[in-house]
Amino acid sequence: FSEKDADDISNHIVIAAGDWMDLSRKLLQQEQQPQQQGEPDTSSSPPSLAADNKLPPNGRFHIILAAETTYTSKSAQDTAILMAKHLTFHTGIGLVATKRYYFGVGGGSDAFRDAAASQRVAAAKGQFYCLSVETLEVYDNGAGNIRELLCVKLIPQK
Repeated sequence: FSEKDADDISNHIVIAAGDWMDLSRKLLQQEQQPQQQGEPDTSSSPPSLAADNKLPPNGRFHIILAAETTYTSKSAQDTAILMAKHLTFHTGIGLVATKRYYFGVGGGSDAFRDAAASQRVAAAKGQFYCLSVETLEVYDNGAGNIRELLCVKLIPQK
């Protein structure tokens, strides 16, 4: 893995931090009014986005990574909404690392699955898409909360 490889990869990566719904609004706003390459982001509201000029013009990503974002029913819903609005149709993959259950706050894997099941996205030509959630791995050491790695895809609704 060379420094050139690292530079090539970094030219295709966007790192974001902040509230999912604020991020989604910013992406959808950017889709309606694309920022010129190299033009600084003058908005001061969260979320912060590194390298705004690398954002895809349609606001959809090939890969979205999320960890510890399903800790309440509301945050699980927000994560599902973000995946539905911003994964690339057919080929986009969301990876969600989560606990099976967050004690006392009601979130977790099942809360996310329920939220994902309610998402429907209209696309061109009257086609509708829904989220598919698959468990890739379960991490259970027998001593603590069970963790799961979920794979989320935006697929045509049957």
